[in-house]
Amino acid sequence: MSQKRRVGSGRDAQPPRKARRKAARTVNSEAYDVEFEVEKIIEMKFVSHPLNVKADNLLKAQASHAKKLQDVHEDMNNLTREVDERKKKLEDRENDVASREKNMENKEEELQVKAEELQSHEAKLKEEGRRLQNVTYRLHRERRQLDADKKKREKPSREKQQG
Repeated sequence: MSQKRRVGSGRDAQPPRKARRKAARTVNSEAYDVEFEVEKIIEMKFVSHPLNVKADNLLKAQASHAKKLQDVHEDMNNLTREVDERKKKLEDRENDVASREKNMENKEEELQVKAEELQSHEAKLKEEGRRLQNVTYRLHRERRQLDADKKKREKPSREKQQG
């Protein structure tokens, strides 16, 4: 009793792509064999007998069909290759976009750090400005005090000189 194997299960299961390639190779070799047989018959030139003509026509039709089938499989393989290339390009683009987004995030973080540093520096500058204003105010006050003290000292000495 023969057992039927379920397609796509077990150890010998092949992914659809491998199965298509294997089928294409089989069809290609069968088409080549058929074309070879047709060429042999044509070379023998058994055209005079009607049965041979019918057989010749059948073989030609079979070879033509095999060639068309081979062309279809080649087209299918080309399309599969093209789809794979497009998928690769799409993945590359997605990776580029992800890389750019990551770079943008890193730059945003760097800008945030720099902004915080600038705010800190600005606060330090404001504090330094206030300190300088206080020092300037104290210096002016001391200057006025010195001028007032000098006038007081000069005033008694003028009175002494006048008196």
